[in-house]
Amino acid sequence: MWDVTQYTRFQSERARPFFDLVAQIPQAAAELIVDLGCGTGEQTATLLNRWPEAHVLGLDSSPEMLAKSASFVRAGQIDFQSADISSWEPTGPVDILISNAALQWLPDHERLIPRLASHVAPGGTLAVQMPNRFRNTSQRIIEDAIASGPWRDRLRDIGLQRDSVLPSETYVRLLLERGFTVNSWETTYNHLLGENGPLEWLKGTAIRPLLDALEPDEGPAFLEALSTRLNAAFPSRGGVTLFPMQRLFFVAQRGDMRDSPRAS
Repeated sequence: MWDVTQYTRFQSERARPFFDLVAQIPQAAAELIVDLGCGTGEQTATLLNRWPEAHVLGLDSSPEMLAKSASFVRAGQIDFQSADISSWEPTGPVDILISNAALQWLPDHERLIPRLASHVAPGGTLAVQMPNRFRNTSQRIIEDAIASGPWRDRLRDIGLQRDSVLPSETYVRLLLERGFTVNSWETTYNHLLGENGPLEWLKGTAIRPLLDALEPDEGPAFLEALSTRLNAAFPSRGGVTLFPMQRLFFVAQRGDMRDSPRAS
């Protein structure tokens, strides 16, 4: 499903939220770090810079992404495996569980987040970033383009669901109830892209499932409908297109540090 080349066209812009997320993780030591939805593995590999004694495991369901991640494997330090986040279960507690721009694809976060939190070791951290697309103009434009053509019935329930990302206070509540301390925030990144930049950005992520579901002769028409709306909402000035993207973050540390085998 994923077009790795298209996805990595905006590599630095997509990487920044990962590093902003990791910078807020409080713990100094970790034995096992798991990155859920690791993508190409490039950011995952940087985790060893901060936690050089850790074993890092990157998980993704995309064969295309995992093929790219193979170049970052280090024996005994970094591994990558195929896994479905919705059913993944670790073999033991995880010291740092990270997910950057992946969980928005999964439903029922009121069950998902507590399940993931249950895998975190005492004193460990769950760190999550998700595009808050339904506060972003681009998602409303995608929905409008879906409704505008003969593909509307097939595309209506494909890809991101409207209620997939919950209000930030809901995540805080879910984690506080389970004994975590929580640092939560939302940020709008004002990306400066080139001509047709928003369309090229979305072709690497949000609309990939939609394009895969279209008939070959429908793809160009859908992209034209979407491009027209994006260009109206995000006009280019002097070859630069301002493309705001709001993202939701939370970093939650589990209590009981004194009971952790990692505690000094």
